[in-house]
Amino acid sequence: MPEALVETLPTLAIYADGRVFTATRSQLANRFALEIRRIAPADVGRLVDLALDARVGEPAPKFFGEFDAPDTLFRVVTNDGVKETRAYTLDVGGRGVDAQGIERQMQLRSLHDKLMDLPGTLGPSAVTPARTYMPDSVAAIMTRFVPHPWDPSPQTGGLPVLEWPGPAPGYDVDRYLAVCATLTGSLAHEVYRAVLTDTFARFWTKAGTHWQIRVRPLLPNELGCASIAPSHQLLDIR
Repeated sequence: MPEALVETLPTLAIYADGRVFTATRSQLANRFALEIRRIAPADVGRLVDLALDARVGEPAPKFFGEFDAPDTLFRVVTNDGVKETRAYTLDVGGRGVDAQGIERQMQLRSLHDKLMDLPGTLGPSAVTPARTYMPDSVAAIMTRFVPHPWDPSPQTGGLPVLEWPGPAPGYDVDRYLAVCATLTGSLAHEVYRAVLTDTFARFWTKAGTHWQIRVRPLLPNELGCASIAPSHQLLDIR
């Protein structure tokens, strides 16, 4: 799994207790961060009903060239289990899509728009203001830089190389294998703050070694690296 995909956050995650997490670009760093808002648990039920009315759990139409389009995964957890629908595009139309398929695309597009505009869907007073979320755990996906004879140093483009505030990975990781470390508690807070305020760094150093490190905040239901990067070597650092 490419490290960039592991780093990706859900665009929107809503929990039964009313917590709403939204992925947003950090204003201080070119990275995704999380914002948290709150809605009433009863309103969560309303959103679940919207998803079920939009037939989440049933297939979305396919079309010619679908693999070149960004897809959107809708997932809702119900008493009957998890229901998912993957929409291969939220644009309406496409080669090979009939009238029934266009109607289905419009249904999913409408659901997406309602979920992304919760104040408009639930009412302005139903959603608390957004604030930056400080996660209790983060996943750090680390790849060691291995120099070549023709490329002896990291190509930083003149950007700073910072000292990694977390622990050294402790593994002899080759060029093509990433290690994912789960950091929790105060260490997770320290690392996450460093990442959000690091506007430019592409490389970090630790114990004299250069590392390319991607840090992803973990959502409450994500227990660690195994939740997002099962194919990587895993470290659990607390």
